Amino acid sequence: MELPTSNSKIGPCTGPYHTLVPCHQAIVGTLRITQLTEILRAKSVRGIEVFRAVVSIAQHEDDEVKELDVVCKVGWGTMGAAEVQREANLYQDRLRKLQGTVVPRVHGCYVANDRITVLVMEYCGRALSQGARSFSQTPLEFRKLTVNGLLAIHRAGILHGDFREENIVVREVQKGKLEGAEYFPVIVDFGEAMEHTCALRGDYEIKTNCPAPGSTSGLLQCLEIHDACGEARFYYPYASVELWRCEVAIDTETTVEEVYMALAERGVVPEGMDKERARRTIRETCQWSQFNKWRDERNEFDNMPLTRDNWEKSKRRLEGPV
Repeated sequence: MELPTSNSKIGPCTGPYHTLVPCHQAIVGTLRITQLTEILRAKSVRGIEVFRAVVSIAQHEDDEVKELDVVCKVGWGTMGAAEVQREANLYQDRLRKLQGTVVPRVHGCYVANDRITVLVMEYCGRALSQGARSFSQTPLEFRKLTVNGLLAIHRAGILHGDFREENIVVREVQKGKLEGAEYFPVIVDFGEAMEHTCALRGDYEIKTNCPAPGSTSGLLQCLEIHDACGEARFYYPYASVELWRCEVAIDTETTVEEVYMALAERGVVPEGMDKERARRTIRETCQWSQFNKWRDERNEFDNMPLTRDNWEKSKRRLEGPV
């Protein structure tokens, strides 16, 4: 592989180049980065940078040159090179069967003198953090696919370690000229990942639109999955309604009669108020409960499918210059 010595400018790459050799799972042929498309992450103090690029592939000198749209994660120096090499090993080993679906497909890993490592992956799309809709505002099916993808990573023996919107990429798949496109999540960036034996059994099923699982459900035994479910807003809140200076907990299963009985047992129903009037007051008050607000918000977002128009527009453009 030929990597430009400088990756600071967007546009065609003319050299000079570093020459790297394949480590494992590499495309057969000579790769050369011919154009730098976008800086996705500037070089960090640990020597890690990520950019989108066009690479040319020539298997033989006389062959037609092919081009691929890729993401390159480069580790510079001893520390950076080792970190990217470690991530490449995870893709090669534990994550191999998830490539192309849950995680990006890897085109190859290339090294030079233990000082440069380049992980070359398919370009899947933009990060969710770059869109106009947050993770919790995406449709339920997209959120379920994302968290189940994270669960599949756990079952492969890996804890992601940095699950957030910046590391959820939206892949666009065209269904046809008339049908439009579908959007699927791809989980990226395993720089903080570590080996993991997940406490959630193989038959564990992520549930949605229900009360938060209790301590006996097992979900609390895996905090990364538990937190991801919370960020996805899978669970409706236990709400409380204040009536006659008394707070009563309710949820979607709570009936007006149950609330009335709880208040009556506490002796807070106003003296002289008949049961029918008390029940009517309870019914009207429960319409403003936290649960109903949650349900209305969820219905709004769940009924708004992902489209390029409503998610891809940059938050920065929406909010103005930063």
